[in-house]
Amino acid sequence: MPQFIFQLQAVLQNRQHIEYDRQRDVASVQSKLTALELQLMRLDDEVKASNEIMRRDHLTGPIDTGILSAHRRYLAMTQKQAAEIIAAMQKINADLESARIKLSQAALDRKTMEILREKYKNQWKQKQQHSQAAEQDEIAMQMFYRNTVK
Repeated sequence: MPQFIFQLQAVLQNRQHIEYDRQRDVASVQSKLTALELQLMRLDDEVKASNEIMRRDHLTGPIDTGILSAHRRYLAMTQKQAAEIIAAMQKINADLESARIKLSQAALDRKTMEILREKYKNQWKQKQQHSQAAEQDEIAMQMFYRNTVK
């Protein structure tokens, strides 16, 4: 029995590769976002630890204003770093949304080719069934003719 050959198989494979590339792009941007989230959590943990140390060690007994002002500067610096990280996260979120849109378009393109492949395959199967039915009819006619001629 003949095999089905999809004439646009190369196009389908190309679209699959494009979709894989878009998946990698999404994963790459997502990993950048995750790294920034971890960085922000680490910064938050450092601030919490610093505040706890300040409460525990420097706010009892005589208060050293130099340590308090240094702590305030540290908090201001970490707030600035956090704001920079959040701004970078916002930009990366926009990049992630763009990458996801490209991925969904690539998936749609691939799915379109797969649907086309299935359509062509179904048409091919119908032609095969029709030709087989015609062959069987021809054989039946020849057998009937041979039996009636004798």
